[in-house]
Amino acid sequence: MSDWLPPYLRPTGETREDESERRRREAARERARRDYERLTLLLLLGVVTLSIGAIIAVLVGIQVAPPPFLYQFALVAMAFGFLATWGLGMFLSAAARQYLWLVLMIFPPTAVPAAVAYAVIRRAEVRTEL
Repeated sequence: MSDWLPPYLRPTGETREDESERRRREAARERARRDYERLTLLLLLGVVTLSIGAIIAVLVGIQVAPPPFLYQFALVAMAFGFLATWGLGMFLSAAARQYLWLVLMIFPPTAVPAAVAYAVIRRAEVRTEL
């Protein structure tokens, strides 16, 4: 019936509803992909911050005196890592309306471990959406 039309003008059988549903699915997939990337960044920040803290704790525990500039660099890196993890973790949990995780991240002693746990659990949920 439409053989005389060029291929780019031939009807595909999709209705407007099908096209809008396809666009909705693509938008949801794009949102999930962006969430996955942000959660991966949160996981990386949290793990690096916890690793720096563990290294400092071990050095203090065995009473090794590293050069002062290394010690100061590690403390500054840990402080900035904590602030970045804290801010990003609270932003992501609030955006996802995960208020229990948000409450856990408000308190500084539990902020970084809660952010790492949230990133691991939420990444698994987002991965199933993709």
